[in-house]
Amino acid sequence: MPTGLTNAVAVAAGDAHSLALKADGIVIGWGRNDFGQTTVPLNLTNAIAISAGGQQSLALTKDGRVVQWGLTNGAIPSTTYYATLAIAAGTNFSLALLTNGNVVAWGDNSSSQTTIPMNVNGVSAVAVGGMHSLALRTNGVVIAWGSNGSGESTVPATLSTNIMSIAAGYAYSLALSNNGTIAAWGDNAHGQTSVPPLGNVKLLVAGGYQGVASVFSDLAQYPLDASKALLLLYNIYSTNSITVVNHYLQYRPMASRANLKGLASPGVTYSGGIDYETVTPADFTNLVLNPVLTWLSQNPTKRPQYVILFPDLPSRVSVLATNSANLPFYPPLHGPTSASVSYQLSTNIAGWAPFVTHINLSTTNDCIGYINKLATMGSKSVF
Repeated sequence: MPTGLTNAVAVAAGDAHSLALKADGIVIGWGRNDFGQTTVPLNLTNAIAISAGGQQSLALTKDGRVVQWGLTNGAIPSTTYYATLAIAAGTNFSLALLTNGNVVAWGDNSSSQTTIPMNVNGVSAVAVGGMHSLALRTNGVVIAWGSNGSGESTVPATLSTNIMSIAAGYAYSLALSNNGTIAAWGDNAHGQTSVPPLGNVKLLVAGGYQGVASVFSDLAQYPLDASKALLLLYNIYSTNSITVVNHYLQYRPMASRANLKGLASPGVTYSGGIDYETVTPADFTNLVLNPVLTWLSQNPTKRPQYVILFPDLPSRVSVLATNSANLPFYPPLHGPTSASVSYQLSTNIAGWAPFVTHINLSTTNDCIGYINKLATMGSKSVF
């Protein structure tokens, strides 16, 4: 490794060369350089992602441009200009995922690895192996094409539509389902598709002849992508809730692409106004749990690690009772008849245990002031 390489936020490994992306957007390369694959272009700045292939290297810039160097085997398609979300480099061919969900490919096509099938659209992620390609659609379906000598491009018929991420090695493929388990197919000469009995897997990568999985840990800090890691729940009946969630999306650093789900929670009307804080178990199921379950089923490639409930959504589940005048009321929060909405959400859905919190201070301005404080702290931090 180069001496003094610090502040790296991502790494990528090719056939015999390596890349590192620094926090300031600078890319560093080392290893074999017979085709210039580690000679990073001098004008490359503001990189946000890197990928290393056989004898070529790729970088994605903050403004959505793809930069390549080394044995590129073709020019970057013009459709990628300022419109790329993700990149992947194989053995002398490359893929780019565009903002419109389409995929473009260029470079070596000896095994049809850059001949993209017609049904590759609405894509959320791409991966490449030695001479084959994978795409993950937003409906959780995996599509493979290219070399198939070991069955690496034959997606198992048993693979369901609940896939969250994909990875590809030299002649094999891996897929991570949203229940935290791994599926593998293709060459197994080195045991690369003999997946150990793992569960709750968070990260998945594939090398030439080996796969690596990281099991989720509550003690670890993971890079966050708000479009996958954050779900915001708000009350569609409450102007207060809508105002605060919109302010959060606009001003909270890095949160503009968070997932948004409106809940129809009218609250309970009583003589003093409307109680949004407390719901019965039945209302929790109908107004909170079931809509979230529906959202998860409609977004199979996402299992947000963080959930935020905004103002005028319930924070506690309590059994409805009657007082001495035989009028309905909710028992106090303490005691066996009450439970936290946060706890219920984080424990009632199999295979999903998000961290749930609330932004529901006394007034709209209090909530906005809190969000502004987060924005101020975020602007002074290095992400």
